[in-house]
Amino acid sequence: MNKVGFFIELFVTIVALFFIGLGINLIINLKTISHLLIFVSTLWFLNTIFCLLTLFSNKITYTKNCWLIVILIFPFLGIAFFCLFEIKPITKKTKDKFYLNKERLEKFNFFHDYQINEYEQVPEIFLNSKINKKDIYRNNEVVIIDDSTLILDQLVKLIRKAKHSINLQSFIFRSQSFFTKIIFLELIKKAKEGVKIKILYDHFGTVLKKGERILKWVEQYGIEIACFNPLHINIFTSSTNYRLHSKFVVIDNESCFYGGSNFGDEYLSMAKNECLWTDLNVIIKGPIVQIINQSFLNYWLTFGRNKKGKNNFVIDEKYFQLTSGEFAQTNMNMQLLCFNPKINSFSLNETILNEMAQAQKTIKITTPYFCPTQEINDFLKLLAMKGVKIEIIVPAKNVWFTKMMNEYCYNQIVNENITLYEYVGFIHSKIILIDDKYTLLGSFNLDYRSIYFDFESQLIVDNYDFAQKIVKIFEQYKFNSEKKNIKQKTKYILGKATMIQFMLLCKTLF
Repeated sequence: MNKVGFFIELFVTIVALFFIGLGINLIINLKTISHLLIFVSTLWFLNTIFCLLTLFSNKITYTKNCWLIVILIFPFLGIAFFCLFEIKPITKKTKDKFYLNKERLEKFNFFHDYQINEYEQVPEIFLNSKINKKDIYRNNEVVIIDDSTLILDQLVKLIRKAKHSINLQSFIFRSQSFFTKIIFLELIKKAKEGVKIKILYDHFGTVLKKGERILKWVEQYGIEIACFNPLHINIFTSSTNYRLHSKFVVIDNESCFYGGSNFGDEYLSMAKNECLWTDLNVIIKGPIVQIINQSFLNYWLTFGRNKKGKNNFVIDEKYFQLTSGEFAQTNMNMQLLCFNPKINSFSLNETILNEMAQAQKTIKITTPYFCPTQEINDFLKLLAMKGVKIEIIVPAKNVWFTKMMNEYCYNQIVNENITLYEYVGFIHSKIILIDDKYTLLGSFNLDYRSIYFDFESQLIVDNYDFAQKIVKIFEQYKFNSEKKNIKQKTKYILGKATMIQFMLLCKTLF
């Protein structure tokens, strides 16, 4: 985070504390009618100002309503929350830096021959396909890893092939994880061979799992470490919400391990006290890998901070050149979408709605967290009314409040044409299949956190054979799942329903 962002966060924290102190002071000094009038006038004036700020903001209606409820029901305290969690510290300077780095990196795109040209027909599933086709690439290859026990073996093999660079990005690194230790030992070996290695980690996700210890250990071997959005004064502001959730490992700018798995033993289904865990990852080779690598380097240059508070990467043409020959001739078209809150002009919510709108027959979804926006919920019900068959798989095992939220949300949409299954164990795979032809993979969940607050990525794959392989995996998930009966909709008592609505409110606001 730049200095401007830091001072903005410091300022809004002081303002929030001021409003809390003002409210307490006015309440304590309520002694006469005149004091009461001053208190009511001040309260009315401040609430009016902040309600108008909310009404004229560019937020979705549901979020506006939530903020209005908080401000009106909790005077002073609601305004303090508004200052802390609603004033966004991502400044114009940060946005300009992000787009400048993006422009600089795109100059090193050596794979123009693999781009879809303006005269070719592409499916509407690709975002902005009619306006901008330059980021849709052909001639890609994908190997699916649907067995969690094979993740470590496949990733180690990929790392051992590295010749000049490895870029690794993840939300979580667990210090005591067998998975993390083995991968880092392999990275140290490569660093000793002269391979340039960069690791970008999310501060919140990794510190929460005590992962900084092992990152400091590998740093002494010449591996560059950078932190995304480190926590300081911003732990009390909205900046804490903006996390790097996208995960991948790029090898030599030409192959990539991509999916939803972080670095912890639970992702290998071998953690203690964990239920059966399944996840989906892929190994990609082809020109789309260069776009994934560019997204990594843009985050590194724009948001990454080492222990000195800066990064010193110099963009070099050699860094982007291939070490092997040409790519295989395939008809697998791919597009990478990166979702950067408060920077992009489009959101994950809009993108998912656009993708689901292409469905004519079926939509298949797997997600560990199902708490979508009202727009997605309503659109799924509309598609079901049109005859589109929708199947959703969520985990049967989950943290109690997440499971309660999942149940509440899918009970709002389950009907004759929308079927929900609960996987026996924990399913961490993030998949959306459209008409068994188009596959959407990535790090994103179908919840408010991913849709509005996390830096996510999504890979769109247009290839029938690949889609059929994912369909088989989906059917295997269904075989290991229990169908949720419509007649068994959960009934919520008043207290439980109130708690769920409160959690939904918090998800929307924070």
